[in-house]
Amino acid sequence: MMSSLSQRLNQYSSFFEILGLSIAHKGSQMKVSTDSRLLTAFAAQFSYNNVLDIGCGIGTISLLLAKYRSSSFVTAIDMDFEAVEVTRFNIEYNGLENLVVLHVDARDYYSDTKFDLIVSNPPYFIGQMTSNNMGRMKFRHSTADFPDTVAALCWRQLSVTGVVCFVIFPGTEPAWTYSMAKKGFVLIKYFDIKNRESLPSSCALVAYSLTSHNFKSGQIIMTDEDGIPLDAFTHWMMGF
Repeated sequence: MMSSLSQRLNQYSSFFEILGLSIAHKGSQMKVSTDSRLLTAFAAQFSYNNVLDIGCGIGTISLLLAKYRSSSFVTAIDMDFEAVEVTRFNIEYNGLENLVVLHVDARDYYSDTKFDLIVSNPPYFIGQMTSNNMGRMKFRHSTADFPDTVAALCWRQLSVTGVVCFVIFPGTEPAWTYSMAKKGFVLIKYFDIKNRESLPSSCALVAYSLTSHNFKSGQIIMTDEDGIPLDAFTHWMMGF
């Protein structure tokens, strides 16, 4: 195992250090993103024991959640073989034993496990939205069927009292909420994210549940106008 790990280490020239983890990047198309870190901090505020990460990419969210709560067990899935291989390397390189990654399409994933937390930072685009990142465009759907796919997966795999957390593009919340509502989910949290007060929203964090909660919404501003992280934002991120 160590020899194999050492050989694979030569494939990676860049690592992101966070929360005591060294997360390998694989080329310019797979990086530790701000969106993933935002979603991790958001999701970690909920209680969890069994986690499912849909479309894990290089495993950033899965790795951080597994590290943050060592008593939990995280299952990561992705349809891209290369992404799964990078995640598998990151798991072994960081010595995490409470995390497994599977090469499977979200449409085909079934498990006897009921998860109390499901997360996703989906590299999908609804309608005509595009991205300059070809790695993300690789997974683009030209129709809005992906929210329905995720909603169906969450419905069959989430525990009755569990929570689903996404980071999504500004303006796409109605489409996601519609798809989730068709499966009985209710929007329980919505946070608008801005890099700076003067800039448009960069993304949104949303949480859904099958049980009723008091709805909570708000806005999170990451930095001041000089680009310096705000104390409130740093505190909210909890080290992520």
